[in-house]
Amino acid sequence: MLIQKNSHVLNSIKHKLDSDEFRGFALCDKYCPLIFLNENDSSKAQIFTLIHEFCHILLGETGLSGGDGSARGVERLCDRITVEYLVPEKDFRNCWERGDSQETLELLDSLAEEFCVSKWVIIRRAHELHLISDAFFHEELNKLLAFSKPKEKGKGGPSYTVIQQARLGKLLIDNAIKAAYSGEIPFSEAMRLTLYSANTIQKKALEMGL
Repeated sequence: MLIQKNSHVLNSIKHKLDSDEFRGFALCDKYCPLIFLNENDSSKAQIFTLIHEFCHILLGETGLSGGDGSARGVERLCDRITVEYLVPEKDFRNCWERGDSQETLELLDSLAEEFCVSKWVIIRRAHELHLISDAFFHEELNKLLAFSKPKEKGKGGPSYTVIQQARLGKLLIDNAIKAAYSGEIPFSEAMRLTLYSANTIQKKALEMGL
């Protein structure tokens, strides 16, 4: 299975992927299933999407996360499985009861930190378990949507080669280079698949002992 992520369409800085339009998707295939994550989403949101899309792979159903929110039955099922995996009901109820002396907002923040998930997941879980009212749920959800901002990219960071490997997956890159050196595919095809230059592919091949 391949897992890939990117913040732009290929490497075009002019075509940024909008996390409001989609968070990720899963492509089910008998030989090479694929999960793609929108790197412009927060780290915690990407974890949620990763597990959600993995559920799609297990179910054998191609799916898209995000969009207009009109979730089909399989989308709702994948959401429920993901939430239960990240925030098990039994553990959540115990933590909620243990913190019943706290103000609700303070408790939600502490639970998000304890379970290492976003506040959105915690609010959703509390609402599903009827621990908060519909009015409170929608009010806090609207606040989160209003104050959500794209994550800022800092200066510096890893090399382009490392970034591409993180985006496309080591499995794809290594196999594309091996296929090129074994003559199964032309070098131009390896360059297209990896978005590496010929020199970079040669350097990677040397590192791989080819």
